[in-house]
Amino acid sequence: MNDESWDEEADEAKLHVMERAAETAEPDYYRLLNVSRQASADDVRDAYRRLSRLFHPDRHRSAEQREWAQRQFHSVSRAYEVLTDARARAAYDQLGEKGVQTATALGLKVQSPRDLLEAFEREARRRRFEEIEQWTQSESTVTVSLDSTRLTADPLPRRLRSYRTMLGSVGLQSLFVRQAFSADLSARLRATVAGQAMSRDGRGSGNVIGTLTYTPGPHTWASASISALPPHRLTLQGSFQQSLERFYTTEVVQHSLDLSTPPSVTATAGRLLFGGTVGTLTVRTGNQYALGPLWARSPTRTSTSATATAAARPPARKVPRASSSVVLGLSGACSERGKFALEVTAGIEHSLASATYLHEVDSHFSVSGGVTAVGVGAPMPRDARFRIGDDDSVATAPNVASGLQGLGDVLLHAEMVATADSWTKLGWRVEFSLASGVQVAATLHYLGHRIQLPVLLTPLPDPTVAVLAALLPTVA
Repeated sequence: MNDESWDEEADEAKLHVMERAAETAEPDYYRLLNVSRQASADDVRDAYRRLSRLFHPDRHRSAEQREWAQRQFHSVSRAYEVLTDARARAAYDQLGEKGVQTATALGLKVQSPRDLLEAFEREARRRRFEEIEQWTQSESTVTVSLDSTRLTADPLPRRLRSYRTMLGSVGLQSLFVRQAFSADLSARLRATVAGQAMSRDGRGSGNVIGTLTYTPGPHTWASASISALPPHRLTLQGSFQQSLERFYTTEVVQHSLDLSTPPSVTATAGRLLFGGTVGTLTVRTGNQYALGPLWARSPTRTSTSATATAAARPPARKVPRASSSVVLGLSGACSERGKFALEVTAGIEHSLASATYLHEVDSHFSVSGGVTAVGVGAPMPRDARFRIGDDDSVATAPNVASGLQGLGDVLLHAEMVATADSWTKLGWRVEFSLASGVQVAATLHYLGHRIQLPVLLTPLPDPTVAVLAALLPTVA
């Protein structure tokens, strides 16, 4: 039998083998040519000649067979092209077809086959890392709060004595670290595991939080979160966009799984009012209410100086108290590059009003500023909270106006955000407070990771320090 002869029956099995190999998402070029991975260039060439005759379209009569043979012929030709080129073959052995696509770029940077192999091994590790990172979708937050009041309180010549003296004057207030990993369990269900830890004044705490988020459609989602370590906290959230003009969100937080305290419920309704302006109404119940006898003895309602019998009981874990309030919000665009946000909060124990304006200088830089006024009232006895369903509800109801007795604080802030690229943002924020002084915060955002560095400059409301801190990035 000469080279031009073709035994159709003898090669029928080979046709099926080639067909199965060609249909795989990542073709095996060695299997396509029916050679081993140690095959020489001559072995690859001989196999290509034999199979190119086998799959030549002219050897098939029907149109369907010719079309199929044409696809196989191109696959065999591609396999021959890769396996007869030493550089492309080394790339294929390490990374498959993806490695072949980058073989030319890497080949310009290496001088020997060993260098080429090392380069492709590095590329393989990088691709595996990217695949794992894309699947897990990690996010992290690191916040390091510093206190430099001792440094700023000294006269300037004393501050510049030595770096050791300057560093010794800066103290650590708190440290917070959070790391979260997310993965899609299905097209509509996502799981997130987050671990967080905080240290402040020599004491630390931490927890692990698991979250399931269900997205049944483009306009609705719901999530449930629970902490693995005490204090166990259950959080339920949901959002529904009724139309392009209306949306609703809700959040329910249960601070104790034994239901000894009432849940804190937050409900928000928003709608498009006019132009690009959106109005929102938020109602927060807090966790200091009671429904008749239910939660009447909640730790969030009763006083810590209870009766002697209560004092004899083992101390219960402290549950954070949340007061009720109503929030009105208004936000939108006032110009092509300007945005505003107004918010008024009316609460039993405190109220506040805030206004914020943001201006986009260009696509890479924006500045914003705002003012917040906080009004606080005198503390009310814990047994004077509202009750629903009790006969003495009117008699024990507090004076709502007591929450607006005086001005508690006025806070001014200015912020600059620079966008370096699609993944990186840099922020600089200055806060001026009548109650807590002047604080600056530098922020770095990279992909899903954030690093924050707040620094307390002075506990006094010094406007000079605030202005110099705001101008510091422009000078630098």
